[in-house]
Amino acid sequence: MPELYNPNTGRWKMLTGANNSLYGRRNAWWYPKSYSARDTTVFVFHAQQNDLWILDPRGDGSLQSVATVPGQPFRKEVPSCMFDRNKILAIQGTQDACILDIDDPRAPKYEKTGSLRERRIWANAVALPNGEVLVVGGASVSQELDTAVNYAEIWNPTTGQWRVGAEAAKARLYHSSALLLPDATVLVGGGGRPGPVTQRNAEIYSPPYLFQANGELATRPV
Repeated sequence: MPELYNPNTGRWKMLTGANNSLYGRRNAWWYPKSYSARDTTVFVFHAQQNDLWILDPRGDGSLQSVATVPGQPFRKEVPSCMFDRNKILAIQGTQDACILDIDDPRAPKYEKTGSLRERRIWANAVALPNGEVLVVGGASVSQELDTAVNYAEIWNPTTGQWRVGAEAAKARLYHSSALLLPDATVLVGGGGRPGPVTQRNAEIYSPPYLFQANGELATRPV
């Protein structure tokens, strides 16, 4: 059951009207993909289904199914990312990708886009400053170190296609993370239990926009 935090009172409130039994299956709240919508509701999709939901936090809360999309079901082990205003790039299954346009969250639009080169279970996605989306880490078989995908992939929203980026030195599987830093690089770190290896380290990924065609560093904006 969702809870709502009030920063003025420092208290939490149970949204009893948005009970997760409405999802129709146990543990469907695990790793939900949740995004603030323009009408103050929360747009939600979750593991093992193709349904899209709106959670309204007003009053006791409410949960409404607004659409069902085609293709592979969403999974808890794969990422999604809001790359533009009201536009979400989401992985379906373990490799396919789609765009969810929630400009009108109660009537979302679905569009298929290019698929990742490989299955990437427990990968992370980061929206880059130039509008592209970076996906790092993961493995083609869950928690199998010898199937880890160490190279980055970058999705272009104009073409809908992915291209290969630089390769990491370490595998990043379960409980890994990726975070855009103020200097436009990406911190990629962690990964561990119950995975095959515990990574107590991090790497810095420098996206292509930081370099000129000759490989030298590009001029940074002031």
